[in-house]
Amino acid sequence: MADLSELDKMIKASMLRFGKIVIKEAVIVAVNNNTCSISIDNGPVIKGVLMQSIVDSVANFIRVKPSVGSVVQVGMVQNKEEEYIILQCSLIEEVWMKVGDVEYKINSTKHFVKNGNAEMWDAINLLFQAIEPIIILQGRNPDRLKMAQSKLKFKKIYNGS
Repeated sequence: MADLSELDKMIKASMLRFGKIVIKEAVIVAVNNNTCSISIDNGPVIKGVLMQSIVDSVANFIRVKPSVGSVVQVGMVQNKEEEYIILQCSLIEEVWMKVGDVEYKINSTKHFVKNGNAEMWDAINLLFQAIEPIIILQGRNPDRLKMAQSKLKFKKIYNGS
């Protein structure tokens, strides 16, 4: 691990090459797939602000999608004023994480979990479809009311409806 003086040298060398990194407060005015538009100090709208530093196709990422109206901190490389990136936001519309074939998304209405082509809600729904018709001749039958309530809760968590 590099000591602090070595790290300090690397940061200074990076600043000489790319310029200072300036952090400003802004407000989100529009959101697209990988970019958003911001306004700094109620000034003109700046389009194409990145939500993450890598926008190319990558197998692994965490993307935080800010909500319109969110107060954000944006970073700007001083020598390249056209390059802004969201560093932090006050309101989150969605978080999407992907590691290889595993995906996880969360927003205000649902969770989405997927591994390859296997989705969590589909797996849970298949389980309920298999259990619901069971009739036990001796002993106790499944509590149909609790099963229906449980299915509705799972559906709300994973399917958003």
